[in-house]
Amino acid sequence: MFSRFFTWFAAHSCGCCSTVTVYFLRDIQSASGCAYPGSNWVTVDADGDGTTVVQEIGHLADLWTHTSDPNNVMTDQGGGTSDQITRFQCCMIRTSRFVKISLPCNLIGIRRSLLQNRLDKFVGEPFARKDRGT
Repeated sequence: MFSRFFTWFAAHSCGCCSTVTVYFLRDIQSASGCAYPGSNWVTVDADGDGTTVVQEIGHLADLWTHTSDPNNVMTDQGGGTSDQITRFQCCMIRTSRFVKISLPCNLIGIRRSLLQNRLDKFVGEPFARKDRGT
């Protein structure tokens, strides 16, 4: 943890708020990404895909174990959707040090119907779930 690369990455990561810094590297030997306990940054192989970024951020949010379910974001298996989380994982993410609840100032104190209209306009429908792999 006191190696040159670790201290450089730690010193150059975003230290404000609850931000996670993602460093994309040309090559990571024997891995597609890596998260370091207690840090606010991860390394990801530049040739990887978005699932690696999600998994490494999951590790920082205290999801340290992998699962054999190929549809789970923390999988170590290929062939699935890698887009599902369990209730336990959701709870861990929600209680991680990277989550803060803050409402936009222009939404405080407005009528419920107006709030609902704004949410419908800007947020829209939830993402449709992908079909699970066979």
